[in-house]
Amino acid sequence: MRKGFSISLAVVAVILIGISIWFAKLVWFKPFSIDTFFERVYIEFLWNDPEALSQTGVLEPFGFSEYKNELTSVGTSATNKLAEVGRKNLELLEEYDRNKLTTDQSVSFDVLYWFLETGVAAEPFLFHDYPITHISGAHIELPQFMASVPIKTTEDINHYLNRLSAIQDKFGSVIDALEERRKRGVVPPTHILQKAFSYCNGFYSQPVTENVLYTSFEKRLNSLESLTPSAKQLYLDECAVSVQKNVIPSYKRLSGYLLQLERSSLAIAGVWQLPNGNNYYRSCLLQQTTLNLDPDSLYAFGKMEMGRLKGEIAILKNLAVTPVPKTFNTDSVGRLETINYFSSVITEIQEPLSSYFNRLPTAELSVVEVPKYRAENSTFAFYIPPRGEPLSNGKMYVNSWKANNLTRNLAKTYGYHEGVPGHHLQKGIQADLKNLPTFRRFLPFTAYTEGWAMYAEQLGHEITGTQDIEDRIGLLQSDLFRTARMMTDIGIHHKKWLREQAIDFMVENSGLAVSDATDEVDRYIVWPGQGCAYKVGQIKFLELRKIAETELGSNFDIREFHEVLIGQGAMPLEILETRVMEWIKLKKEQS
Repeated sequence: MRKGFSISLAVVAVILIGISIWFAKLVWFKPFSIDTFFERVYIEFLWNDPEALSQTGVLEPFGFSEYKNELTSVGTSATNKLAEVGRKNLELLEEYDRNKLTTDQSVSFDVLYWFLETGVAAEPFLFHDYPITHISGAHIELPQFMASVPIKTTEDINHYLNRLSAIQDKFGSVIDALEERRKRGVVPPTHILQKAFSYCNGFYSQPVTENVLYTSFEKRLNSLESLTPSAKQLYLDECAVSVQKNVIPSYKRLSGYLLQLERSSLAIAGVWQLPNGNNYYRSCLLQQTTLNLDPDSLYAFGKMEMGRLKGEIAILKNLAVTPVPKTFNTDSVGRLETINYFSSVITEIQEPLSSYFNRLPTAELSVVEVPKYRAENSTFAFYIPPRGEPLSNGKMYVNSWKANNLTRNLAKTYGYHEGVPGHHLQKGIQADLKNLPTFRRFLPFTAYTEGWAMYAEQLGHEITGTQDIEDRIGLLQSDLFRTARMMTDIGIHHKKWLREQAIDFMVENSGLAVSDATDEVDRYIVWPGQGCAYKVGQIKFLELRKIAETELGSNFDIREFHEVLIGQGAMPLEILETRVMEWIKLKKEQS
């Protein structure tokens, strides 16, 4: 009996040691399974990002909730820590033998390796970006995030109020990030700071009960049937006090710092004027396009594309019945009409989709008006993918406040781009890919996602079989716009264009009004390289389809082809090309 008891203790000890080794491997060292490693990498990147944890819902099944009281720091130490996580995990990933992995694991390996390696290579430029601009940063994104957080229980209410109390620390980390960059000679251009300053002033000047952090909370709170009116009012009073004591002072503090920072800024728009700015721009091009591209060669290609597109548009305009396409009105009736028009574009294309795709997203698509407080600095349309567990609807935001400059034929193409078969179809399917490592469902690759959306513009017209000349002109004008965008991006950051020069170029070559061209140029100024990703991605997707059709002939199946393109989530374009070539080879062997 005693001997048996000793053996049992020994067995338990061995099991505990084994569990300890497994746990140590999981947390600190290289996990035995690469699938486990993939999940750990994702969690590790998000662990210090409470806002991303809320948006993805990745910890919901495990009952963790403390992070729901916190906001994400963007300060210097947080940035350095994130870079350290990338370096460490790249070293661990290199210890796995890729030759021993399954096909799906190999794709995930390649995608993660590219992401980590590119991030490590970009570390010299870790503090070259702009934490605050007129279109991005905590001052804009935090209210959006807070408005997106579900409020269904009293615990959710308390989490929301606790996060309001954390806003002062959040904005403190923003100022820390801006100051670190200032010391390194990285300051946004003067006019960008002035726009951000104006936004902050407008935000904190509103009455408390009209502030979006109050009104969005009030709307969700009033939808709760489990609370009495008096209980709701107590929570609303607490929210109002927090907005007054935490939110408004935070925006005032940031506004004051931006005014001070303006003294260190320049009117020069391009990143070429930053320390090591030319190499920084090439790094941005690589991260945005996922290809090693020479900016001068890319600009020359854009010039040829622009000539082709202008020629085709001129021919079609001579055939068009209506010389001036109809636009939208921006009064209350016109804005509703704009939203309804985009909705009708999405509805029209639904039925024939099954002839082009083997699967469709489970999440639905909602067409939503851009809030008025965001309209001035917002583009015509943009998309927010499904999030959380269960998945929320995908949302296509339409800036109906600016629709007087948007023609209907171009609006249709934008509907295909942002909605279906563009961003919503691709990102909605990606959100459904539960069989993939979690990081594969969320990693951003701009050239892939925007390249697909550009390809989808053409595909949308193909699916609906439209023969309308105006629609064809709208498609070509969208392409011309993205080509001009690419050339402008390169012009600003590589060819040292002035802001005014870039605006004039966009007006002359993209068909935009001066106000819209100004908005576009200011966007490229603060997101270097991003304007090139659309056209580069589009060309790659069109090229891969042409290769597949030529190589396979009658064996080409459009649904299978699209499954290869978007059935494994976003990835660098080189990896995507490898997947397509392997599929072509397999199809040939099977025929």
